[in-house]
Amino acid sequence: MKKGRLLFLIIALIGACSILFTLFYGKAKDAAIRKLNEEQLIHAKQAAHGIEDFLATWTGILGSLSTLPPIIHVTPEGKKYLDIFLKAHQEQLRSLTRVDEKGIILYTVPFSQSIGADISNQKHIREILREHKPVVSDVFRTVQGFEGVALHVPVFEGNAFRGTLAVVIDFQSLARRYLEVIRIGETGYAWVISRDGTVLYTPVPGLSGRSVFEILGRIPSLAPLVREMLKGRQGTAVYTFDRIAG
Repeated sequence: MKKGRLLFLIIALIGACSILFTLFYGKAKDAAIRKLNEEQLIHAKQAAHGIEDFLATWTGILGSLSTLPPIIHVTPEGKKYLDIFLKAHQEQLRSLTRVDEKGIILYTVPFSQSIGADISNQKHIREILREHKPVVSDVFRTVQGFEGVALHVPVFEGNAFRGTLAVVIDFQSLARRYLEVIRIGETGYAWVISRDGTVLYTPVPGLSGRSVFEILGRIPSLAPLVREMLKGRQGTAVYTFDRIAG
C-alpha cells in the first residue's frame, strides 16, 4: 500500500511539474514574442522617422536653392548650378528638374527628351500647383527602371508662384539605407510595400519591384498581414516564409 501511495505521489508530482513547466514556458514564450513585436515596431518607427528626416532635409535644401534668381529664371547660369549641384549629390539624387507654374518641364539634369513635357496631370504636380507647398509623390517606376519618389518644392519670385524645383530619389536605395541594418535574430529582416502593393524593398533576391499579390499565391498565410498593411493599419501577424534562408 505504501509503495502504491509513493508511486501515486511521484506520478502526481511529475504531472504537477509538467503543468507548471507548460504554464511557465507558455508565459515566457508569450513574453518573448511580445518583446520581439515591440522591438520590430521600434525598428519600423525609427526607419520611418529616418526617411521622413531625409526628405525634410532635402526639402530645406531645395527651398534654399529655389530662391536663387538664376534658378527662378532658368538662365544658362542657373542650369549650370543645377548640373553642378546634381553631380555633387549624385549618390543620393537621380535627377534635378525645374518645372514652370503650368506644369511644363523647363530643364532637367541629366538632360533628357522630357524637357518641354507637360506633367501637370500627375497627382503630386496638381497638388503643388494648387497649394504652392512642398509635396512628395507616391513611389513610381521611372523610365530608367527603378522605383523612385519625387520631391517638389515651390519656386517663388517675390509672392508670385513660378513653378517647382524637384529631385527624384531612388526609393530602394533610400529604404536600404534605413532598413538593411534592421536584423531580428539570425534571419529576421524588414521589407516594405507601397500603397498599391508593390514590393519596394526586401533582401530576398528577385522580389523588389514585383506586386505582393503575385507572392500571395505561394504564401497564402501572408494575405491577412498584407491586407492590414495596405489599409495603413498597425499591428502584428504571423506568416511562414523561409526563402531568405534557402
